[in-house]
Amino acid sequence: MIQFKVQKTPLYLQVKQYIKRNIDEKKWTIGYKLPTERELAKTLDVSRKTVSLAYKELEKEGIITSHQGRGTFVINRHSMQKDSQVDRLIENIDYCIQTSVKIGVEPDEFLDLCRARINRYIQELKKIKLVFIECNREQLDYFSKELELGAGVTITPILLQDFKKNIEDINKKIQSHDFIVTTFFHIDEVKTLIKDKNIEILPMALNPQLESIIKIARINRNNNVGILSISQNFAEKVKNAIFEAGLYFDNIKIETSTDSDEIKNFVQSLDVIIVSPGRKKEILPFKDDKDIIEFIFVPDMGSINLLKSVILKNR
Repeated sequence: MIQFKVQKTPLYLQVKQYIKRNIDEKKWTIGYKLPTERELAKTLDVSRKTVSLAYKELEKEGIITSHQGRGTFVINRHSMQKDSQVDRLIENIDYCIQTSVKIGVEPDEFLDLCRARINRYIQELKKIKLVFIECNREQLDYFSKELELGAGVTITPILLQDFKKNIEDINKKIQSHDFIVTTFFHIDEVKTLIKDKNIEILPMALNPQLESIIKIARINRNNNVGILSISQNFAEKVKNAIFEAGLYFDNIKIETSTDSDEIKNFVQSLDVIIVSPGRKKEILPFKDDKDIIEFIFVPDMGSINLLKSVILKNR
């Protein structure tokens, strides 16, 4: 049992910070179902009203969401670490302002300098040419369209299986690119395929899209659930993501066939169908009133920020 120290901070705020800490430390990830108010009150040895106040504040801040009869879920990794980083950024800006005053730079001149540096940052981003390598066609196409590293960044998508079959041709194709991006799952394998060791390979973490997890969290646990994807690999990643979010279903069926009759039989045996990006249109003729959830993985913001930092540092 966790016990809070007697201090001036109200108990409900201590509970609120306890929840935020669990989210920041990724013990409770996006989509995680929180304990009920009664359960958490017992764990923390506080009143249910105290937990209720903490939950209400977190819901107002958009960190958690509650659904009648289903529970309370994490929907936003509001990071206290990010708050402290912003505070440090403000301190650095204040220091630069003070320094500019000391050396006789007027405020307008300082602003012009800042704008010039930001414009340079944007222009450097526009020159970047990236290769993204992934084993799933669904993720490859979606990632290449949705990754936002800055306006004008060129991203060339390459399927890992294609790379293995055409090592020489693809190595020639990527010679003119600055960086190679792949997921942590494939970083070692990609390194063995790349002949030009001067091209930096950057790992990228992918997280389930919040909307996908929330929709799955609303599914009745007694429903028959299935996953339709192009690859078994993608389907297994979806199953693992659902499990890691604290959501459990007795038996999730998987189908990777592109045959219309097989897809029809698969859909008709289910109550809810989870589909990978691009396959939703294939089941629309057979769905009737069944629920369809498109499951999407998106680049982790921490990885994107790290990518930007590394890329600009090496320009």
